[in-house]
Amino acid sequence: MGIKSNKTFEELHRRIDVVTRVRYIAARRLKIHQRLSQWVITLISVILIIIPLLQTFQIKTKVSEQALNVIEVFLGVAILAYSLLLNMENYTSRAEKMQSCGVELTFLKSRIYPYIHYKHNTKLYNQFAEKYNIILEKYENHDDIDYKFFTLEKPQGFSKENFYFAWIAIKIRFWLSFSHYIIVIFILIATIYYIFK
Repeated sequence: MGIKSNKTFEELHRRIDVVTRVRYIAARRLKIHQRLSQWVITLISVILIIIPLLQTFQIKTKVSEQALNVIEVFLGVAILAYSLLLNMENYTSRAEKMQSCGVELTFLKSRIYPYIHYKHNTKLYNQFAEKYNIILEKYENHDDIDYKFFTLEKPQGFSKENFYFAWIAIKIRFWLSFSHYIIVIFILIATIYYIFK
């Protein structure tokens, strides 16, 4: 049975459009991870500079010398752990690759678009499909949460009640992936307050 011309190229175009948007969402999520990681490391570094200065200039605080030393050791371990995490996760490079994947897919999508309303051409379709698969194989896949986040852009797929529930659940899940940064930043601010109170 023959494939209807419009449907084939249109479906391929639609699939590429979805994956392109999801890759851009993934790139944005990875960039947020990178920025928050850098903020945590910067904040720890600032405190690690302040503590020796307090001790060198013998500035009196309500915290004992021994407690300051313990805090300093703890922060040294924390900065090492975050540096290793950043190294392992490689957020900057991964975000750039997700962005590059999105750009390549956008270009491919623009090449397919003129053929959506043309007579079906199996050879041309297979060339586009092969190019699409080659692009996907070059890059890592996005996370499930990136696709879930994308579905919020298409509310017509939900009933009104389900959309609100899904919106809340997906947003909470998305932002919870950054919760450990918030916890660490809160602990660091509390540490600064503890030293200077």
